[in-house]
Amino acid sequence: MWSLSQQGNTFGDYTGTELLGVWTLKADDITRLVINALIAGFAFDNLEGAIGTPGSDVGRPFVSGSSPGFGSVATYSDLFSAPDLYGTLSLDWGSTAFTGEMSFMADTDKVPVPAPPGVLLLASGLLAIAGINLRTRKKKYQIKNKVVGNV
Repeated sequence: MWSLSQQGNTFGDYTGTELLGVWTLKADDITRLVINALIAGFAFDNLEGAIGTPGSDVGRPFVSGSSPGFGSVATYSDLFSAPDLYGTLSLDWGSTAFTGEMSFMADTDKVPVPAPPGVLLLASGLLAIAGINLRTRKKKYQIKNKVVGNV
């Protein structure tokens, strides 16, 4: 069993002694946690001290507020926009399972979510069906009017 919660903003700010916008993981016996932020329209921003992607502010790398992340290795993947925005954050404890509560900071930015390719294909198909239906109705209307007009 596990839970993941986040309080406050996710800008990744910290005062030097306190994490702001803390994520809290409570877990019993897990070896890996993968957070896919892109499906919710967010990306992890790990570039500290500079703005990498236009429209994205300064980011922060993963920081654990627990001693020291209880042995977890944090990895960003699924590059969304080079050099700083990633869709996925993975926490891996290797062969040692994690049990307990862990707090960490991970900066996120709101990003546009492109429509999946299947949606475009479905929309194209629906437009084609609508066009065929309209053409069929138009032909039926023309045939009906010619028959009525010839009587």
